[in-house]
Amino acid sequence: MIEYYPWSIKELNKSIELYKQGKLSILDIEIGGKCEYTCLYCDSPKTDPSSIKYKDVERIVNNTELNWIFICGLGEPLHQNNRRFLHKILDLCYNNNVKCSMFTNAFNLDDMILDYLENDTLFLMYKLDTLKPEKMQQIYNTIKSDKILLNLALLEKYQHDTNNMTNLAASIVPTKLNITEIPEIVKNCVENNIFPLIGQLEYAGSAIVNFKQLQLSDSELEDLKANLKNMLGEEYQIPICPSTVCGVLVNYNSKVVVDKSTGLSCSWFWLRNPEFIGLLDFKYDSNWELITQSIIDYRNLKISNIQELIKFHKPLPFGGCGGDIIYLLSTYLDIHQQFISTKHS
Repeated sequence: MIEYYPWSIKELNKSIELYKQGKLSILDIEIGGKCEYTCLYCDSPKTDPSSIKYKDVERIVNNTELNWIFICGLGEPLHQNNRRFLHKILDLCYNNNVKCSMFTNAFNLDDMILDYLENDTLFLMYKLDTLKPEKMQQIYNTIKSDKILLNLALLEKYQHDTNNMTNLAASIVPTKLNITEIPEIVKNCVENNIFPLIGQLEYAGSAIVNFKQLQLSDSELEDLKANLKNMLGEEYQIPICPSTVCGVLVNYNSKVVVDKSTGLSCSWFWLRNPEFIGLLDFKYDSNWELITQSIIDYRNLKISNIQELIKFHKPLPFGGCGGDIIYLLSTYLDIHQQFISTKHS
């Protein structure tokens, strides 16, 4: 099965080796701001405009050995209000040999975005819950579905892969609205060497309100997974988002934040309503060593919670869009314990 390059085992292992040395190598940014859609399971329309300043990001990139900048989908990075900031970030990445992975609904593509995609500065994960205009209108609450579908077809022309790793991934969320269409969507991805990231519906955002009308049972998801096995292969699983364990998340309020219960850098994908705690103000405390130490100190306080969380969560047919929770937490526990062991040896 082809891998999405930013979430590949190779890149995860690279980030893990740095973590064991006490180094976080990924900057994860919530651009925030407006989104034109009110999707049935998305927080973006409620997200405030970002207060992150470009100069603060620039200072970090110019003075830190980062491998990646991840740009969260909150607020839709390609929205016209975010365009100038995003272009400057991508230019900064290009000039510093830092790669960028971004989540998007793919509505507002432009030539510069496509250029960065083509030269391997930018890697895209995009929302793909349907290929049918009328279904897209229902899920995304938009009349602009034809434009989105044209852009999705355009993106396929920019797909390329190296060593069985692709520059494109499709985030696919099976629900009662689109379950019959999932095999067709996955087939389209496989045929175009796009990684199909099939994640279960998150209990967050608008989905809390719409959960009962959208949620599939575990048995329905197990049946779907069995039906997709020939296309996906026995080894298919949702990979861990490296930023969750090995990154620094800066939210749209320009705060360095972590998940309150674990200290991990993101918990949007855990199939529950996330709760974050701010550690530092990114505007004034953009010293990477201080940021890293603050995160590790908080994680040291919360690491004892992980075993209980692993026991509490049952295995899921697909997992969340950022990795199966048990696999993610087990990996995190192992990495952090190795870091502690290395530090005290």
